[in-house]
Amino acid sequence: MLVSAVAPLVVAHVSDLHPTGVARFRPADLVTKRGLGWLSLVLVRRRRHRFDRLARVMDDLHRDPPDHLVVGGDMVNLGVPEEFAASRELLGRSGLPPERISAVPGNHDRYTSDAYRRKLFEVYFGAFARSVAPFPDDLFPFLQSRPGLTVIGLCSGWPASPIQARGTLGARQLERLAELLRHPAARPPLLVAIHHPPIPYEDPLRQWLNGLHDGRALLEILAGTGAVILHGHRHLSLHWEVETPRGPLRILGVPSASDRGGGSPRTAGYHRYRFGPDGFAGGERRIWNPVRGAFDIRELPAAERVRLEDLR
Repeated sequence: MLVSAVAPLVVAHVSDLHPTGVARFRPADLVTKRGLGWLSLVLVRRRRHRFDRLARVMDDLHRDPPDHLVVGGDMVNLGVPEEFAASRELLGRSGLPPERISAVPGNHDRYTSDAYRRKLFEVYFGAFARSVAPFPDDLFPFLQSRPGLTVIGLCSGWPASPIQARGTLGARQLERLAELLRHPAARPPLLVAIHHPPIPYEDPLRQWLNGLHDGRALLEILAGTGAVILHGHRHLSLHWEVETPRGPLRILGVPSASDRGGGSPRTAGYHRYRFGPDGFAGGERRIWNPVRGAFDIRELPAAERVRLEDLR
């Protein structure tokens, strides 16, 4: 008797959209931190991050649709409504319905206290963060049961000082994560979406400025779940396997979807992963090649193995 093979589940991973040229800023928009961010946008980001690269990623998703899409945050630059609206409209270009998209915020989505207070991420992207086990006062963490996998979304982005892009989960969110892991719907394979990588930067100063400040606590809670953790933030294809006393955790970082890169490791692209009955079964990078006018398909980076006990 022949047993038919089950096609692997395909999960696409996109992050750090950073749309440029989509908002006109008024003087009132540029008070304090946004003023410094606007200078960076004018002098650096608008040349580096191209809206047309985002469109090509979405068109590729439409042409070759995955079973599910994870969007890892930084939908905006300075956290104004016009940027959120542009990225939300762009996601529609993928052709995927909301129930096949999961999204979490990054530090730019919580760029200022005003953006956080007005819950702009929730207004524009809340449809992608709905939970089967919602908390009454917050979207995060969320738990989503999807055909063939479970997605947990975390919020690591909070308003920070003008010189910081750091991430924090906080004690309450970590407690709620532990609670969600005991929920009957939290079945493997388990994907955990977060913006900041839980692996620290090698340079302590860069870690203080840009890293996830409670990353080790997150990994300790996830130990034993066999989770695959998807992140953005560093604008690079990254791959770690963390050894814990209760089994390994896999961590994958994705480039910015809009970085023109010029052929560098930061060139715009996204990842596609495969999941089978035994969990993670490999994947690929799709990196935009401006010469060919198409995406090059490359292997994921080889996993760098680290021990949980060695992480700061």
